[in-house]
This record gives sequence, C-alpha cells and structure tokens, in this order.
Amino acid sequence: MHFNRLAALALGAWLAGGLLTFIVASHNVQSVPEVMSDNNLDLSRIRNKLGPDEGRALLRYQAYNANLELRRNWQRIELGLGVIIFLGLFFGVDGKRHTLVLCVLMLLTVIFLHWLLLPEVSRLTAGIAFVPDSQPSVARDRLASLQAGYAMTETVELALGFLLAAVMLRRRRRRANVTRAPETDL
Repeated sequence: MHFNRLAALALGAWLAGGLLTFIVASHNVQSVPEVMSDNNLDLSRIRNKLGPDEGRALLRYQAYNANLELRRNWQRIELGLGVIIFLGLFFGVDGKRHTLVLCVLMLLTVIFLHWLLLPEVSRLTAGIAFVPDSQPSVARDRLASLQAGYAMTETVELALGFLLAAVMLRRRRRRANVTRAPETDL
C-alpha cells in the first residue's frame, strides 16, 4: 500500500515540476523583449552602452543558457522520479502491466530528450543568440524546429503522466469500493 502512495507522490512531483519547467522556460525567452523595452533608468544606461542589438543578443544568450540548464537538471530529477514511480508501481499491491508501460514510456521520453534532443539544441544554441534577427540563419530555423519538437515531446510526456495518474486514481477508487463490503443481516 505504501508503495502505491510513494508512486503517486513521485508522479505528482513529476507532473507539477514538468508544468513549472515548461512555463519558466517559455517565460525566459519571452521576457527578452520586455526587458529591452523597460524604462528603468539604470537599465537604459546599460542598454545604451551596449547598443540595442548587442543587449538583446546578450539577454537571449542568457535566456537560452538558463533554459538549457533548467531542462538538463529537471531531466535528471525526472529520471530519479521515474525510477521511484516504476519501483512503487512494480512493488505495489496491485501493480498492473499497463501502469508500468506508461511509466516506461514516460522514462523513454525523458531519455530521448536528455541524451538525443537536448545536446543538439545545446550545440545550436551556443552561437545562434548572437546572430541578428534581420540576418537569415539556417541554424536558427533548425533550432526553432528542434525546440518545437522538444515542446511536443514534453507535451506527450505530460499527457502520459496525466493518463497514468488517471489510471492510478481509477484503480484506487475501484479498490476502495471492493474493500467496502455490503452489510448483511445474519
């Protein structure tokens, strides 16, 4: 029974962290134009020294690197949570094969993102932040398509997680109804 609770707790942490990471990563990149248009006096002085294009490139570089580090660290945590979920489901009282399969699929998406997609995104990100927006860039287009694929894979991972949570909740309710035996008159 405690194994199921541990798996549910780890799954909740995975889903909450995944949503938070998704939100923070998209906010980091979207905040660059906001910072560049901010009317703060100290910020304006620095922006004037750097120039608008250089300032934008520096902020974009920082946002890209922050996102890479955030994603890299979160994927490491996801792998640990995934192992905890898998073990909790495996050793749980009523471990079913389909819950284990959903957990393995979630782990496979993290492995795909961490060891296949993220290194390529990281390689392209290194120099793309300093390419001016007005200049066409094949690397920028490739990075945009990789980021779209990354976001889609994260969405699939979260969908699998919510499906696993729904299966676990349904199974818990069914088990609770079975344990409540109807009263009989003797």
